[in-house]
Amino acid sequence: MTTPKTTNASFVSKQSSSNPAHANTQTPRSVPSTAAKASSLTTPQPQHASSSKPAAGGIAMTSSLSQTSNSSLHALSAMSNNLLAASPSANLLAFASPAALAGLDMATPSALLDAAAASQPMNLTLSDLGISSHKRNEDDDRRLKLDTILASLLGPRHNRRFGRVSEEGLRRVGRWAGLDVEVEAKREARKFEGNRPVAVAGKNNVLIDFQFKNNLPTHIDLSFSSQDQAVTAHQAAAASVLLDDLTPLPGTSAINTKLDRFAANLETLARLDKLSVYDQLNCFEAITGVYESLKKLYEHEKQAARTIVQAKRGNAELRAERHVLCKRSGRPQMHARRKIGLSLDYWMEKSNMYPSDYSDASAMDIDPKPSDTPRKESGDTIFALDITAEAGTPDAYSSIRVSSSWIADRIFKSAEETTDPTDLLSGTQSIDWQDPAPTLLSDSNQNNNDAMAIDSNPNTGAQKLPAVRFVARLNPPLAMPWTAAAAILQSVGAADVLSAMPDVQRTYEGSLLQKPSDVPLLNKPLQSCGPAASTTTSVLTPDGASVQHENALYVPRQDFGHVLTSIPFAHPRQVVALLPVLRQWAYLGSLLKGTFLRPNSNAPSQEESSLSLADLMSGTDISSASAVAVDVSLSTQPSPTLEFVFPVKGAESGSTSLSTSISADGHVVVLSQNVVKGSQEEQDKAALRMAKALELVGDIGVWVEWIRNTYGQ
Repeated sequence: MTTPKTTNASFVSKQSSSNPAHANTQTPRSVPSTAAKASSLTTPQPQHASSSKPAAGGIAMTSSLSQTSNSSLHALSAMSNNLLAASPSANLLAFASPAALAGLDMATPSALLDAAAASQPMNLTLSDLGISSHKRNEDDDRRLKLDTILASLLGPRHNRRFGRVSEEGLRRVGRWAGLDVEVEAKREARKFEGNRPVAVAGKNNVLIDFQFKNNLPTHIDLSFSSQDQAVTAHQAAAASVLLDDLTPLPGTSAINTKLDRFAANLETLARLDKLSVYDQLNCFEAITGVYESLKKLYEHEKQAARTIVQAKRGNAELRAERHVLCKRSGRPQMHARRKIGLSLDYWMEKSNMYPSDYSDASAMDIDPKPSDTPRKESGDTIFALDITAEAGTPDAYSSIRVSSSWIADRIFKSAEETTDPTDLLSGTQSIDWQDPAPTLLSDSNQNNNDAMAIDSNPNTGAQKLPAVRFVARLNPPLAMPWTAAAAILQSVGAADVLSAMPDVQRTYEGSLLQKPSDVPLLNKPLQSCGPAASTTTSVLTPDGASVQHENALYVPRQDFGHVLTSIPFAHPRQVVALLPVLRQWAYLGSLLKGTFLRPNSNAPSQEESSLSLADLMSGTDISSASAVAVDVSLSTQPSPTLEFVFPVKGAESGSTSLSTSISADGHVVVLSQNVVKGSQEEQDKAALRMAKALELVGDIGVWVEWIRNTYGQ
């Protein structure tokens, strides 16, 4: 490269600075020379020469424009123009002429490379824009991609099949759950397989030892790394659940025993272990703390309910338990119904019916005979909230807290102490909830690559809030209108969990009865003409006869539907406050599904005809008809209501019309009826009796037959 002849001042300065005799000559402030750069790396700059000291990034800062020659300013202008027109690369330098290179002290290729290496692009970072950036965990990213691929190949987790019970199958499931699986070293040979101990351990807090004989487990020891006796007290129950999952049922061979239930429970343990931080955050202690507080509340409410039901009839203990389960704060259970973890039972189908109600001839009587034999709950559908933990961002939700003091020892506080306007007006006591201190993680012991923790104070970084939150998973999931689901999630500060717009092809009755709509709801007329569902069922009458019911569900004004599966929360009081609303939709769904989610296996033959309106008008004897038409009209706004139309002997026009409302806690109110005539007191008494009967049986067909036989003339 030929250097042009020039008398530029910066070029002369460069020639003089290249001479060792002029090493202290001050260089231009625009771009540092090679010698100046080398000197800055070997010797510290004097304080009085701060004007020529390179700034962080290797670019010398100019104190004023007067210190820069005119030719250098022209060269800077040329450089900026060419940079704007050059390629997008931040470090690629392009100049219009060699004169500009000379003016900028880049007359040689080595000087050009030095300047390019020293220059730094002035790119804006997320911090400059006010956006917090968290270090990504590459292992988690790879695991997420792998899980996505496996999900597409294997299908949803709840539909996966994990094979049959064996030692090899257990080790495979353990590795799938992300746990460490070890076999005793001296028994690693193939000949010992199926008859050796296997250890499955998590990274932080869980250890499980399996003893095998003939590929079937004979004993399981489970331990949590905790000094809390409340946590260790549940180890045996958890181990028993795992052993039941791996033990063949009576009359079932080992080859037909699957690993599916065991895999689900083991995944629950693995998830809580992964979210924990050794010696700082124990998710098992956090879940147990919530259980201890809810259990204390449950026992207090059960004792109060026992004094109420003792004066009524037998089964006082069971009736008090059912009352708290369905009307109060729910029943907490740990490792119940062959499922690992904490569950809060909040609703049970037919909770008011006991064995005496079934065996007694007057089973439809509102006041059945007392019985001291408790009814087993194995066959009843129980609605529960599975309380666990999941990864979350504390910017949006409050982090998990480890405490067993969520509620005060006195349980309730007087109405004068409460700030709830409802309690003040009613004069009732309210639960004395407490707010435990937040659980913080020490920054000194926390791994910088841990994605489960986020700085609570980005400026200091002294402590970290765990990026873990409580979550209540609905078991089974609950279908409800989209507006109701949005209100529930908004009440716990998790409104963004729900999509901004509902699914236009999912109605409430479609979500409930598992019948997605083929036409978007927005394209349908406001008034629905045909039935949304129809079934034919066989119903037993109180006298033991069987009657065919032709049921039709009408929805005049359809509503968007949503299936609620989980509710994030920060405090147990949020969950307890939502129980009345959850019971409302659970009971309504049970009523409708019990009638309209059945196969038409009991459909009448062709020669059988249903009772028509013409038959009613002509005075046909309805008792001899082979099928009874039961029309149900559903409305979800502003509150769920059901209107029934069915034939009743002696009623006006041969049929009756009843309107009922389903309110909080599954309470039924008969709004109107035309079956019973007489004084207003008699009508109100009949309405209360009808509402109590529907709550008692929880079945539309049985309730209709009871009304027809009780009030039919």
